[in-house]
Amino acid sequence: MANPTVISLERDYHDWNGTLPAVTFCYRDRLNQEAMEDFLEEKWNITSSDEDYEYFSGFIEAVVDISIDNLDIFDGFAFQKRIKEVSFLEITQAVVPIIEQHIGSFDRSFQLDAVPIITEKGLCYSVNSPLAQQMFQMPQEEQIPVIQKPLSCKYTKNQCFMKIDVYGNRLSSVFVHSPFEIPLAETPSFAMERTDEITSTYKIIETTADESLRELSLRQRKCLFHDEKLRMLSSYSLNLCTMECRASIALSVCGCKPFFYPFVEGPDCGINGMLCLNHFSWMEEAKKACECPKPCLDMLYMQNTFKIENWDVGEDAVPFAQKSTFRLEILPPRMRHRREILFTFEDLLVSLGAAASLFIGISFYNILHGLFAHFELMIDVICWCRARIS
Repeated sequence: MANPTVISLERDYHDWNGTLPAVTFCYRDRLNQEAMEDFLEEKWNITSSDEDYEYFSGFIEAVVDISIDNLDIFDGFAFQKRIKEVSFLEITQAVVPIIEQHIGSFDRSFQLDAVPIITEKGLCYSVNSPLAQQMFQMPQEEQIPVIQKPLSCKYTKNQCFMKIDVYGNRLSSVFVHSPFEIPLAETPSFAMERTDEITSTYKIIETTADESLRELSLRQRKCLFHDEKLRMLSSYSLNLCTMECRASIALSVCGCKPFFYPFVEGPDCGINGMLCLNHFSWMEEAKKACECPKPCLDMLYMQNTFKIENWDVGEDAVPFAQKSTFRLEILPPRMRHRREILFTFEDLLVSLGAAASLFIGISFYNILHGLFAHFELMIDVICWCRARIS
């Protein structure tokens, strides 16, 4: 029974609950100038009046702007011994700007926080993602409590929406994804300017799974549940598995991994490590080599409508707080997919018995009964022979 599962359609949507997506967003301006100057003075005793200030501040800017797509950004810093062994994560944490955000939803009693995390796009913030908080949250003085379940909504009672307000900064990337996933660098995203107001609706394509699938092997069901483990992962998601694979390839090629993967054991790359990965085109090789099983439970959010307005009033207008707003709403689905077992081993036995009864004229029970009778006869013969010998 190589594949005893089937994906069926469910249409009894009246009592369904919807799960709101996670939103991960990355700022375009990620550097606090004062914090950078304090870090330079504390780490290397360099002030703004030193002749090396421009070189070292350029290095700090390169670190905070790093992503999986621009590892060659360190080409000009390869021969400076004082910065070779510095931790990129330490720098990112030290110079991050304090940015005002406000997050709300249809459920005012549910607390939603923007959690700083490390991604393949560098430092970003994630909302409504238990997996992101568990695996990628940056260490800080006051840790944000990890949410156990994402925000959910009763379609028949609520308008299922989430709203994010960001003050005084631009967003280079906004990802809308499953709460049980982490965005990859190639995950589709969009950008926001300082005074943009974006309203978007999403259709959800959900795949549920029968608990009985857990009794099958991975080879049979071809998927993994979120609470199952694979290699060094404590939780499972498709993108998390892909990241673990990419980090493992980086370790095998250059002996280190980018600091984007804090959940993978191994040394983080410094400047030379990043240049090594770029030299060997590590990312292109990883994309070819990394294949992971699908999750048994999945939520895919497809953009349905997208409306953008810009409220920039110019420099001569009455000043007010510049704010970017993103409001998303999920639409009630009419169907969803469900993974189920098509037939079990017991079903196979029953089918074989029925086939034998039809074509041979004997039931499976009679076959077993005949085998048992022959087995008893053999035991009697063996016992009789032993009695004669003795």
